Amino acid sequence: MPKSTYYVSVATGLIEKLQALNDKANRTHEFVVEANEKEIAVLRDLFDKQAASEELTFKRATIPYKTADQDPSTERFNGDILNIYRYLYEIGTYETKKHIEKMGILPRLLSPDYHHAGYEEQKSKQ
Repeated sequence: MPKSTYYVSVATGLIEKLQALNDKANRTHEFVVEANEKEIAVLRDLFDKQAASEELTFKRATIPYKTADQDPSTERFNGDILNIYRYLYEIGTYETKKHIEKMGILPRLLSPDYHHAGYEEQKSKQ
């Protein structure tokens, strides 16, 4: 399958084949990928999954006594976002890969079971 250039926004979940604006300050995307139709279908599925988990975290957010730090829906949402970035890194252009590296999330992308230092200690004290 031939690859095409796509412009992707993680913030909005948009995948566009045409760059909306050449002006850097007004772009509607954060990342550029070179992908075939199958790869774009996988990316769309990842965005759909993330949107579903986002809805669950939104529902939890309306409950004032329930914190997000130990909520399974928040963990699912964070995992879905990391999966999107992991896949963007895989199919992204050189510039996209460099941008993701600069974001400082690469250790989490390369190790999906990453946890912040001290996370387990806090959990075991409860």
